[in-house]
Amino acid sequence: QDLPCDPQTGRIIWRNRRPNLSKEFADLLDDMMACLPQSRPQTTEEILETLAQLQAEEAPSEIEPEEKQLPVAKEETPPQEERSPLPHKIQLPLLKKKSKRPPNSQESRQQRNSLVMLAVIWVLLAILPEGHTICPVKFDDDLSCGEEILIPGSALEAKQQAVKAFAERNYAEAIQFLETARLQQGNDPETLIYLNNAKLAAQNADAYTIAVVAPIEGDTPALNSGMEILRGVAQAQNAINKSDAKINGKGLIVIIADDANDPQKAVRKAEDLVRIGQVLGVVGHFSSDVTLKVAPVYEEKELVAVSPTSTSALLSDRQNFFFRTVPSDTATAQAIASYLIDRDSGLSKVAIFHNPNSPYSESLRNQFINNFSAGGGIFLRNNDDKFDFSRTSFNASSALEIAARQEVNALALFPNSSTRAEAIEVVKANGEYNFAIVAADSAYNEYTLKFGAAEAANNLVIATPWMSFNSPNPTFPQEARNLWGGSVSWRTALAYDATRVLITALESLPEQQELTKRIAVQNALADESFSSYGATGEIHFFPNGDRKESRIDFARVVPSKCSPFGYSFVPLDYVVDESGLDNCN
Repeated sequence: QDLPCDPQTGRIIWRNRRPNLSKEFADLLDDMMACLPQSRPQTTEEILETLAQLQAEEAPSEIEPEEKQLPVAKEETPPQEERSPLPHKIQLPLLKKKSKRPPNSQESRQQRNSLVMLAVIWVLLAILPEGHTICPVKFDDDLSCGEEILIPGSALEAKQQAVKAFAERNYAEAIQFLETARLQQGNDPETLIYLNNAKLAAQNADAYTIAVVAPIEGDTPALNSGMEILRGVAQAQNAINKSDAKINGKGLIVIIADDANDPQKAVRKAEDLVRIGQVLGVVGHFSSDVTLKVAPVYEEKELVAVSPTSTSALLSDRQNFFFRTVPSDTATAQAIASYLIDRDSGLSKVAIFHNPNSPYSESLRNQFINNFSAGGGIFLRNNDDKFDFSRTSFNASSALEIAARQEVNALALFPNSSTRAEAIEVVKANGEYNFAIVAADSAYNEYTLKFGAAEAANNLVIATPWMSFNSPNPTFPQEARNLWGGSVSWRTALAYDATRVLITALESLPEQQELTKRIAVQNALADESFSSYGATGEIHFFPNGDRKESRIDFARVVPSKCSPFGYSFVPLDYVVDESGLDNCN
């Protein structure tokens, strides 16, 4: 399944990588690897007779089949004009005289199966040496490393020509078109990933392969989050491929997968990825809801997944093949509870808004209640349905009226990606009540700046695991700005870190030759001495795969000349004058 297939015939595409083989021998290999059993040679004798005929045509001589082996081709590569019917370095079985046993006898089937396996092994060894650069080409499967466009609205003419050339394995032409597309649309991460993949393929360079799964199809907020994740992966890939050392001298290929932030589709994409043997790690998935569903798939097939954005505490009980670079909800809930308790002694009674159908939102609520209660805080225990973002009858004004009657003095907002609009309704309706509002990291996005920034600038504070203004790695924000033409979010930073984590694990592979590469990657991450460095600084993991570093910052919204929305996020203590933010660096 690592090899591309002809979409018309279903046959494996491999001949272009061994053009010096005779057509007859290549035909035999294709027949032995046909998709349908009835299309393959039906008897051992049929295969052996074809091999004998090919050998006789190449070097006719009188030999006794039962005593002689077919000669193995010389190990040096034949000149281009010569055509060798047999593969190099493969020892074929002895040719036996035609047998009288029935074609479907057990011995005949076993020998035929051995020869079929020999053909498959030869093709894999001959055209897919270890680390060889190749992408699985299959259309309309929501997986791509360059053969099709997944991001809607990004199909520039140059990009369309690029993916067409990529699918035809005309990588030099694909590079030219992708570079043009980058100039036209510099903040498109898909284009940069495809450009890096095409450059490696054009050089026929050795490379490791990882995948990134992000929401692309679906609503705009999810797509925006998906683009942010892709930018982080693309930035890390671009940096490592441009470095002299690369990863043990090898480049990095990235396959993009779209799960639409849908659990069922995400499971199908995970199953697709684990079947692609060259994929050694996955960056993803986006939401905790989805990640909880796909984690068992990666666990069963022993493929590491590193999520940059799934924070649910329920994932802390995961098995061995899930890690995350984002702090868990436990850390976020502790920070929010401490903020509300420490900010003012009057902020001690809170109304909690959340989506009980979301593992992310429910986890945050539960963790917050535990920490807030332990610190002496009080929260409303009735009218929960009025504060349920998921209810079709949800009304922000009615909910705030109830909160006012109950004499709360702060609101805690825990929306998931599908209930951001409801959270913004609360922020807008808060004008007449003037409650202090603290929201979780899901509110740190363009949607808030676009639809609720003016109201958010008065009372909203958002917990976030990273901000460009005070990044532990000061070079990352500037590099991101140079690459994408603007500042990036915490999702981009943590996706960059997830990719860096996999790169660091891949760098340890030469010392673990006795293990499969996937197991070696997992062992590297699970080692108590593992350490990587990314946008958020040093990265270490607890034995359960959670991030050890749990830094949580608080952001507020201010008027800004540096944002197309007229507002930007800045750290809580960042001083901005009345004219708004004008320092865009």
